[in-house]
Amino acid sequence: MPSGCRVCLVAVSIAVVVLGGCQWAGPLDQMRKDFVALRYIKTASQAISEPVDANAAIHDATRAVKLAPDNATVLDRAGRIYLYAGQYQQALAILQQARRHTDNPYLYEIGTCLLHTGQPGKGIEYLTRHLRNVELEYQAQAISPQEYALHLNNVGYTYAEADLQLPYALELTRRAVSYDPLDPAFTDSLGWVYYKLNDLKNASFYLERAVRQSLYQPNAELNYHLAMVYIRLGRRAEAARELRRALHIRPGYLAARRELRQLRWELPRPWYVQSVAQVL
Repeated sequence: MPSGCRVCLVAVSIAVVVLGGCQWAGPLDQMRKDFVALRYIKTASQAISEPVDANAAIHDATRAVKLAPDNATVLDRAGRIYLYAGQYQQALAILQQARRHTDNPYLYEIGTCLLHTGQPGKGIEYLTRHLRNVELEYQAQAISPQEYALHLNNVGYTYAEADLQLPYALELTRRAVSYDPLDPAFTDSLGWVYYKLNDLKNASFYLERAVRQSLYQPNAELNYHLAMVYIRLGRRAEAARELRRALHIRPGYLAARRELRQLRWELPRPWYVQSVAQVL
């Protein structure tokens, strides 16, 4: 074969490789980005579990969404992470973006975000639709009693956190506890609704029970809730104890740290400091 033809064949081969590479570069590059994004979602999910590091979770979830803005799994999980972290405006935007890539209407999640972003009417509408769908699924035996109770609990707790529909929230959380009296999350929600209703006797009963039930799987939020009841009851030393326990479980719990700082001003001074002050 003449040398000139050899050169031509080499040039054609290089062109095929380059053009083929260009054809596959886009999909391969996005596959890599999706893989890295899912790794970020995994670390964000770990950070949002006890001990919670909300800032780290949000940081990693944000990076994941930037890498894979059209990946339904990434958007779904990132939206839930923002929601759990209390970043409702960002969660709302991501969940609405996720709806364009999946059949999930995210009625509960979007309803919760709307309650906390100044749109309570629309939020209640979404949550009502969510519970209606759940009721139909339960009647059709498409979901288990435990799953049904979980939905009741979540909506009841969401209303309590937003200080809305409190009598209805009490009904929902009572029903959830009736399905599973040993679930500390359900017991905590019921106690927290009683707290919001200023029924401190029932609040302390259920929240103390929730903390006992979670002995082998501590949750800082439960101790924080119990501390808030103790503060209202004037049991400040016990409140400080529960806040310290919450901070031991979750060192970055800002609400617990703030309440404990306030309590240190309100707690009576130790007896020996008072004695010295009297002598002086």
